[in-house]
Amino acid sequence: DGNIYGTTSTGGLHSVGIVFRITPTGSFSVLYNFDKTHGSTPVGGLVLGTDGNFYGTTELGSANGYGNIFKITPAGVLTVLYNFTGNADGGLTVAPLIVGMDGNFYGTTYPGVAFKLSPSGVFKVIGKIPTVSYAPLLQADDGAFYGVTQFGGTHSAGAIYKIVGTKVTTLYSFDGPHGAYPIGGLVQGADGNLYGTTTSGGSGNAGVIFRM
Repeated sequence: DGNIYGTTSTGGLHSVGIVFRITPTGSFSVLYNFDKTHGSTPVGGLVLGTDGNFYGTTELGSANGYGNIFKITPAGVLTVLYNFTGNADGGLTVAPLIVGMDGNFYGTTYPGVAFKLSPSGVFKVIGKIPTVSYAPLLQADDGAFYGVTQFGGTHSAGAIYKIVGTKVTTLYSFDGPHGAYPIGGLVQGADGNLYGTTTSGGSGNAGVIFRM
């Protein structure tokens, strides 16, 4: 519709975050006030589904206190699709969701769980990733998912991993000289390679831009 939609992790009527809409001319509207019962602290933002609705996660609150996955219409009607339990499914999600080539939603939770969610709310754990990730997954041209973790790996300085089906493989462990502690996600270049950044490491210990 030409408008911009997003979330804040605090503020609103209950001080635990909102979903908002802003027009290109700057007209701002609060669409939903999180209330802990329906989740709180939506850090990961929103992704637009193929059905025209928005999908996102909350880090905290909801039925079990470990956050949830929700759907919200452009008119502000929110539906909780899944409540994290803090068990095998993890919880405390901070990484954004992505829409896969199959129309399902993919993401990761603390302490390092990759998952898939159908638009109707069917949840499935895919596998364990090296540790918690703040970055969204990337589905590359080969259909595999790629991601980074801020910590973990051989040197505990972060890792790049790949998911094919339910198999998770660590492709690279950051070591300091070649970068450390990546937070931002990966992108795929026109050359087919993956590109990203780290927040530390490198020759000046101020981070690197890398290609893999």
